[in-house]
Amino acid sequence: MDMPAGLQFIWVTCLVPAFFTIVSMIPNTSLSVYGKQVPIETWWAKGGGPSVAIVSVAMCGAAWLMLTRVALARLVYAIACILLVVSIPVIGVCFNLNRHDVLVSSITNALMMSVPVLYLYLSRAVREYFGNPVRP
Repeated sequence: MDMPAGLQFIWVTCLVPAFFTIVSMIPNTSLSVYGKQVPIETWWAKGGGPSVAIVSVAMCGAAWLMLTRVALARLVYAIACILLVVSIPVIGVCFNLNRHDVLVSSITNALMMSVPVLYLYLSRAVREYFGNPVRP
């Protein structure tokens, strides 16, 4: 069985944090963090870079497990999503961001990340892809 289309989309999105981490290593550049321009050196020194790098490693691990059809990929992806949601307030504290903006982003992100996690566990095609028995 081929990888279901929804799972392919999730697999591709797993690579986004890694891309962002790599781009954030380009010296003498800056990032916009909630409208504030932050130099890359400050981004890494204050903890933004490391927190996103941790999410990147977890997401890439989930992507690899998805490709190799290891059912544990679903759990690893769920944990990576939790890490992503938690990283938002961490970055907010590190950069003294507006608490309201951080709270809204955290809640929005948590809701958005719950959809693919639910898909991974509820989709019959995904369960079949990972070789789990599908109940009628």
